[in-house]
Amino acid sequence: FTGTNLGICSLDVDGNGSKDALTDGLIIIRALFGLTGTAVTSGAVGSGATRGTWATLQPFLNGNCGTSFAP
Repeated sequence: FTGTNLGICSLDVDGNGSKDALTDGLIIIRALFGLTGTAVTSGAVGSGATRGTWATLQPFLNGNCGTSFAP
């Protein structure tokens, strides 16, 4: 984490309206371990998610949570 934008970071990273350790938390942990693409999202995106691909999750995390994950 870079320490910027942390005040507006929503832990509902998949955008389904629910903060869930088994979906949102798993996505965050996988990204922190350096995974990208389907390695981040496979089996971890919640029902009704508006961000379900790495292409939509990565810019959200970088733009709102102070991270700098690679595409």
